[in-house]
Amino acid sequence: MKNKDPWYISFVTIIIAFLCFWPIGCILLYLRWQKKSGTYTAITRTLIVCTIVLILFGIVGISEYYSKNDSSDLILAIFIFIIPGLICGYFALKRTKKLKIYNKYSSYINIRKKVSIDEMCNNLNMPYDTTINILTEMINKKVIDAYIADDKIILNGVYDTNENL
Repeated sequence: MKNKDPWYISFVTIIIAFLCFWPIGCILLYLRWQKKSGTYTAITRTLIVCTIVLILFGIVGISEYYSKNDSSDLILAIFIFIIPGLICGYFALKRTKKLKIYNKYSSYINIRKKVSIDEMCNNLNMPYDTTINILTEMINKKVIDAYIADDKIILNGVYDTNENL
């Protein structure tokens, strides 16, 4: 029997929420992605969607300014939509870059239960300290379920890189 998603994270509900009140749509989209892909990926994808939505609303506000020549429309568009959209975009870009690094490490350790950190450093051409820092981040952010002991990373479970980042 297939696990059925709750009604509030179905695409129909998310689309209706976006049309009625877009922040609720973003929250529901986050909940859907969190269940399917993990928290870190869900936050990153939600930031990307918020960036797109905010910039689009800002463009609509700016077009209203040009059609009515009302400076309040321009100020609202810039301060309420464009600037927050750019801030979301900045954080989404940073998280996307980090997600690519996490994916690189996850794909290496994906099929193993126990991996030597020295071996990983050699194969990924990364310094030892950087590798330890990234693995510690991944463990703390629950990207991987593992622990570090005796110069090895020991996984508590095997993860698919696309599913649990």
